[in-house]
Amino acid sequence: MIRSLVERYIQFKCWWIYGRHYHSNIKPFELLRINPNDVEYFCYKDCRKNFNQPDYIPEVVGGNWDKEIVPVQSYDLYRAIQNRFIKGSDWEKTEFHDRITNELSLGKTKFGCNNIDEFEYRLSNIDSLYEDIKKNGYKRQREVEKTGDVYTDRVPSKRPPEINEITINITRSGEFVLHEGRHRLFITQLIKHIDKIPVRVKVRHEEWMQKRDEVIQNKITDIKHPDFDHLV
Repeated sequence: MIRSLVERYIQFKCWWIYGRHYHSNIKPFELLRINPNDVEYFCYKDCRKNFNQPDYIPEVVGGNWDKEIVPVQSYDLYRAIQNRFIKGSDWEKTEFHDRITNELSLGKTKFGCNNIDEFEYRLSNIDSLYEDIKKNGYKRQREVEKTGDVYTDRVPSKRPPEINEITINITRSGEFVLHEGRHRLFITQLIKHIDKIPVRVKVRHEEWMQKRDEVIQNKITDIKHPDFDHLV
């Protein structure tokens, strides 16, 4: 009952603020299937400051936020996961580990952790996550919710599990930008037999929404993009 009310609230708020202004529907819980290696950029602090809604509310945002994205290769967690699972390096030998442990020693909360022990536990969960995805394939959050696997921290029971999927943003030119779900995305990029994963869209650029409307109004069918698949 509570989850149903939460779903309706999210759907109505998304429609009232954004959806009613466009011909192409914005469906908060709709998942796109994309190649994980098509996500080459990450939305970091300078990018996120342009957004207005909490992560569970999709939104349409104009301006230059998509000019402030950074390559995922520049993120030390990305490089750490590459080194860990391709080269077999110890976590302790990565710059990511050095950065987080240094900041934890200064009393900061980092990576969702308050101390080194919590951080090491999280890293062991990433190891387990990698092995599970490599062996069993990638699972949607609705499946994970039923089995209690290690894909993410516990999904809030009052929200639909789709909220906790890997989340992307779409730029004015249709590029995919990582918003949330770093570990899962970076891991799936390493595993060759995974060529499609489900993702939820958090932000679409205003100019991209105009292109979606053009697709619907003109019944265009020859433009291939995962975000157009269900429009016409």
